Amino acid sequence: MNGAAQIPQNTKFLLEYRSSDRVDQVDSLRGVWQLIRTPAARYAEALTYLQQQNFEAAKAVIEDLPEEHVLKVKQESERWRMLALIEYLQGVNNDGRSVAQLTIGEQEALEAIIADQRDRPATWAQNILCFHYGKCRAPLTGDAKVAPKSRQPMKKADAEHAEATLRVYPNPASKYATVEVDLAADPENALVELKDVAGKVLQQLRVSSSVAQVVLDCGQVASGTYTVQLVNHGVVLLTEKLIIKQ
Repeated sequence: MNGAAQIPQNTKFLLEYRSSDRVDQVDSLRGVWQLIRTPAARYAEALTYLQQQNFEAAKAVIEDLPEEHVLKVKQESERWRMLALIEYLQGVNNDGRSVAQLTIGEQEALEAIIADQRDRPATWAQNILCFHYGKCRAPLTGDAKVAPKSRQPMKKADAEHAEATLRVYPNPASKYATVEVDLAADPENALVELKDVAGKVLQQLRVSSSVAQVVLDCGQVASGTYTVQLVNHGVVLLTEKLIIKQ
């Protein structure tokens, strides 16, 4: 069922009416979205808060999604991506700049949040890069049942030469950091570890599949520079630097 079909007819009329109202338009639209108890409406509600630079309210809406809905794996991934995007935008705003004033490093950080996905937060982040920096990507075309080339399974010959990948975002982080991994092999005691400068393991998360996503809780970790390690078969495959700012 598409998003439009989930909206009651009278609510659709109210949305159209309030969209044409120039007085407190964003607040009015938010009031309508709050009447619709679907995940899609929660993202739309969060977006209205972002339009008003009310980042904490936007976070609260997305953080509360699991309280009202049972989320599947992809939906949970989308939720964490949205939280990463909100935190990213909040950091830019706190620095007194807009998304039209991003550094090269910040543009790359935004690309890391997108992570080649096409869900709501990834699309909104991609729109920023496309509109302000000309970094656009082609829309999906062809048979909807066929994955785009970038996401099609590797051929056996390619798989033999595949390398593991490790992606950490947002970076810097404050409350959490999402870690996306591709072991390029079957997991055997696979782990993601967060270590301090002395090499002490602060957090250890199990990776149960060759391609996975885990979340590091940074809220209780002091500000500083840490390392995130990907381990499989008792071997450290990759290491990434993670900066935590509280």
